[in-house]
Amino acid sequence: MNTQRIEVFKALLTALQAKRPVFLVTVLETWGASPRPAGSVLAFDPLANQVFGSVSGGCVEEDLLESLRSPESLDEKDVFPITKRYGADAAGYDLPCGATIELLIELFDPVQNSSCVEHVQTLLARVDQLSEVCRCVALDSSRTCTLTDFPDEAYGEVWCQDDCVYLRCAAIDKLLLIGATDVAQYLVPLVQQLGYQVSICEPRRSFLERQSLLGNIDVITDALPDDVVYQSYFEENSAIVALAHDPRIDDLGVLAALQGRAHFVGALGSQRNAKLRRQRLMKLGLTENQIEKLKAPVGLSIGSHTPIEIAISIAA
Repeated sequence: MNTQRIEVFKALLTALQAKRPVFLVTVLETWGASPRPAGSVLAFDPLANQVFGSVSGGCVEEDLLESLRSPESLDEKDVFPITKRYGADAAGYDLPCGATIELLIELFDPVQNSSCVEHVQTLLARVDQLSEVCRCVALDSSRTCTLTDFPDEAYGEVWCQDDCVYLRCAAIDKLLLIGATDVAQYLVPLVQQLGYQVSICEPRRSFLERQSLLGNIDVITDALPDDVVYQSYFEENSAIVALAHDPRIDDLGVLAALQGRAHFVGALGSQRNAKLRRQRLMKLGLTENQIEKLKAPVGLSIGSHTPIEIAISIAA
């Protein structure tokens, strides 16, 4: 569950605790070059006239919010949840990008249904505990949304099954950077804006003393990278990028990361260094399938040379 969605649900909870009704809008499905992927969310607090999050690049929000402000929508609470489609196939409304999006619209009213507050509180608590959980929203408005364990058979961020919509609410993505280098300095704010919770591991205290660019970035100095990976970065919501440019440091973290379920493992270096690293990892007992997960040299090939350019290529 990325940072944007967490902030939307926190804003939703704040409004509900103030006894204000709130609309929650979720992108169910997209066709074409939609500016927001399935699973994107928007919360609209009509009494405070506040909007949190987005379900498009801004091209449908005005029409969407105007329809939710109408007295008819606010009074007929029993019709929610509903679905609404914008795009080429929807009468009277074409998106500038030519795409089509389908939205799920729910109304959370703490006066009519006090359990909605507990629902959002529990959701945020489960995510904070790094648990994967699903919101199950029955399209039959006589039933309320519930939380279920994340099923073994899942279909991405959002899917429909048996007249219910399942919305994936996974733990926030975490990124471990190995090496407090100048590339790390530029990479941290980029990946934070992408929704990652970032930590840096740098056990080389003498190296840290020479660094003057890190500013207020917190750095783990009392543990080796493999210990940090085994303890906190072994699940699917984890990503690890080795930037130390020292195989004695980088290889420790990469070796541990490739044994776990991290969704991304990368290492900085040239093509030659990447080949040598793979040979070392093979000698340390990793299988070809495990080593195949390693993105090295890490980053898109955009001709990057400076630290900021390299950071941009890695974030991309």
